[in-house]
Amino acid sequence: MFKTVLLIAGYLLIYSTTSALAQEQQQIDSLQVATKVAATKGDSVTGLVRKIIDKFKGDGTRGEEFCFIFPRKKSAMTHSSAPIFRWSTIPESLVIYSLGEEREILKIKDEKILAQRFFIYDPVKYGELTNGEYELRVQLLGNDGESVVEMDSHIFAVKQETDETYDRIPNSLEEAHRLFDGFYERGDFWDANTVALRYLIMKEDFSVWKQEIDQARQLFCED
Repeated sequence: MFKTVLLIAGYLLIYSTTSALAQEQQQIDSLQVATKVAATKGDSVTGLVRKIIDKFKGDGTRGEEFCFIFPRKKSAMTHSSAPIFRWSTIPESLVIYSLGEEREILKIKDEKILAQRFFIYDPVKYGELTNGEYELRVQLLGNDGESVVEMDSHIFAVKQETDETYDRIPNSLEEAHRLFDGFYERGDFWDANTVALRYLIMKEDFSVWKQEIDQARQLFCED
């Protein structure tokens, strides 16, 4: 009888300890989720992207079939050799055309790239974007998703600087904030957006933040 009582007491102790550990782990998991949510809305890179939204909300989207995020009418210059192009509506193709050289630099027809709604220009793969004016040409699709209906375009400028920070990939969130703030204060909003997303895509788990970025994209293109 005494042994049975001790055995039951042992089982209860093990159950109690296991339950306490499970509750503690649940609290840790909840804290991690809460920390990530707080970061998303405040100190994270997506918070920086939303700062740009507040700057440009409602600018240049009305009356356009295609929503250019960057370049856009009031932020159409980049100092980076590898800027990030961003858009909203999925087109049939995108073309980067040099107005100075009067030639096509790059044509994007890859459905995966077009559907992800951003593209990081690679100067090693496609050739350097020399200083000058360019046109981003967009071939749009009809409502059936198949027929090509018209072309839209934005003119943008490249003015590369000797300052290598414009092409730097931040190694930490703190560095991303520092670079972003410097570009933002100088009015280089396209480059600020580029450095923020470059860090997010290359240094973090982009899938974790994809929903936030998609929401930001939609806010950019609201009428």
